[in-house]
Amino acid sequence: MLCFDIDEFKQINDSYGHPEGDEVLCHISQLVTDMLGNTAHISRLGGDEFSIVIKNKNIEELTKISNEIHILVAQSPTQLDGYEINQTISLGASIWKGETLEALLKVTDQALYKSKGMGRNQVTINE
Repeated sequence: MLCFDIDEFKQINDSYGHPEGDEVLCHISQLVTDMLGNTAHISRLGGDEFSIVIKNKNIEELTKISNEIHILVAQSPTQLDGYEINQTISLGASIWKGETLEALLKVTDQALYKSKGMGRNQVTINE
């Protein structure tokens, strides 16, 4: 499981407006969906936070995918009416070890908040 949110998303809404913020949300979710295709289930948890469930991946594969998503978002600004909105994400990831979905979400969310606490714009893998 991966959880991510958009760094400083409130500033995007405050600077550009909520419709433009919605465009950023749609753009990022489409980037991730296009990258992962049918191999994952992507959900919006609320606000600017998303979860991704990917089946049958080991820690090395999960780390690679997490870093690829992180880089893709940073290198793909949202294009709006002749200007770009650059965005980054903070991301946390965990491997399922037989716990409940709620417990998995909790430890993955903790990894996300560790990324945010260490300065944002990074990936934390909960091993």
